Amino acid sequence: MRTFLSAVAAGCALAAMPVLAEESSSGPTLEDDLECTVVFANALGSLPADADSDLKAALMSGVFYFTGRFEAAGGEELRRLMIEKTEQFADADTTMVEKACFQRFGKAMNETMAMTSAGAKTSQKSD
Repeated sequence: MRTFLSAVAAGCALAAMPVLAEESSSGPTLEDDLECTVVFANALGSLPADADSDLKAALMSGVFYFTGRFEAAGGEELRRLMIEKTEQFADADTTMVEKACFQRFGKAMNETMAMTSAGAKTSQKSD
């Protein structure tokens, strides 16, 4: 599998941008969440030991986010499926998958921040 460091840098930049591609009306599939779990896990595993701790934390958050989505939707055998997907990605151009995953994660984080901000404003009004 190609080195993920450039993908990580590009992905973090993409995460801050609005999502360019709209998801299908049915939303992401279990397969999409599995692929994104693998993308974030591989990116995390590709970092050098002295990588920025904030970058490590961001990538770990992505792993947790997509793993949680996968398991909440009824996905099973995550470890085995991740190994299989990693093998499939080994010789594939995964640029589009990586981009989509970083965009999805960025959108989720932006939505979380908006809810957090709205909650903070609501609690300030009640004070």
